[in-house]
Amino acid sequence: MANLATVRNILADKKENKHKRECPKPKLCEGQIWDPVHLRKVQEHPCYNPKAVHAFGRIHLPVAPKCNIQCNYCIRDFDCVHESRPGVTSRIISPQEALARVSECVASFSNIKVVGIAGPGEPIYNEETFETFRLINNDFPYLNHCVSSNGLLLEEKLDELEQVGVRNITVTLNALQPQIVEKIYSFIIYHGKRYRGREGAELLVQNQLAGIKEAVKKGMFVKVNTVLIPGINDQHILDIAKKAREFRVYIHNIMPLIPQHLLAHVTPPTPEERKRIQDECAKIIPQMRHCRQCRADAMGKLGEDITSSLSYKDADLQEVKTKKVRVAVATTGSGVVDLHFGHAFEFFVYEVYPESLAVQFFEKRTVKGAYCKGPECDVPNGQEALLKDIIYLLKDCKFLLTSRIGVIPAKRLQEAGIVAMMSVDTIEDAIRRVISIGKP
Repeated sequence: MANLATVRNILADKKENKHKRECPKPKLCEGQIWDPVHLRKVQEHPCYNPKAVHAFGRIHLPVAPKCNIQCNYCIRDFDCVHESRPGVTSRIISPQEALARVSECVASFSNIKVVGIAGPGEPIYNEETFETFRLINNDFPYLNHCVSSNGLLLEEKLDELEQVGVRNITVTLNALQPQIVEKIYSFIIYHGKRYRGREGAELLVQNQLAGIKEAVKKGMFVKVNTVLIPGINDQHILDIAKKAREFRVYIHNIMPLIPQHLLAHVTPPTPEERKRIQDECAKIIPQMRHCRQCRADAMGKLGEDITSSLSYKDADLQEVKTKKVRVAVATTGSGVVDLHFGHAFEFFVYEVYPESLAVQFFEKRTVKGAYCKGPECDVPNGQEALLKDIIYLLKDCKFLLTSRIGVIPAKRLQEAGIVAMMSVDTIEDAIRRVISIGKP
């Protein structure tokens, strides 16, 4: 019969083995052990896991208006009729409104797994960000709490972010060399003082790298965003990828420049140019290739914003179930929903039978001018006239599919009975997914 010491050893071994089975600690990078509980949660984050894109969604809360950096490619608008892009929101909301918005969204859409704050200014430069996360963490601690930052204040705000439940951090890191950084930013504001040129560039990079390093040490999941700016940092992005790997960043996201502000004259990279750099960087660190450069008030799955569809009525759904439906698509004719609403000179119209989901091309309709770039844009009320023409042209369509659309045109279309939804799928798949909303 085994003695007492032997029995204790056997029980101890079983307990240790059970702990290993229940609490695995996978190593994603050499020397870095992630929290296994949050590692499972991050698999539902559509930005960190490409497999989560078609299943899970996020909600961005526009509670942070102030910014401590002026990027030369950034214009922060509180309402933009032209497009969906970072820094844009229909309005700033309070932390209390943010909590109400999350409550409504989660109750309506069970696939929302991430609550994030991405502007329109610098989130951790605004106290409202921390108050919002405190409220959200109290009622919805199971959601992924995510924040986007320029990194200037990251290191000194990490403890506070951790206290309010933030475990996912995105840092925009556009360059490591100060001589490149100073071409991308006009100035930074740090502890009440404004810094320009080389001095500001050196301070920014120093703080960004220190913040990333400390965040990873705390076990946070860090994503690095890099805006690809041809002629400025395109030859430097491989160095950023190497530094991100060195600091054990989880994933790297290379985004194409949206030419605006002081960099409005720069030609953005082609998809081929971006892919070539992504492919090179992918040899170093995992790449996020499905980014949609979301608005500060985005809601839903990436590329399929549900903000305008929250006002959906049961009667609308019943109508979709029983009648043949026409769907307008903003496309270049590639077979994919690949065109911004404001850039479309024509729309492809399809007919679909909801019960069978059979999709067939109906006709192509040409508008008088593109909403954002039409010849009447500089004429008083010209853009409003163009929008009215588009709405009249599509008045028999129940849905409009587009790669991007601003809040105001989406709202005007909604008022006219046309639900605008964003997608980047093939046309037939996108139409079937939209129509399936109305099926039991």
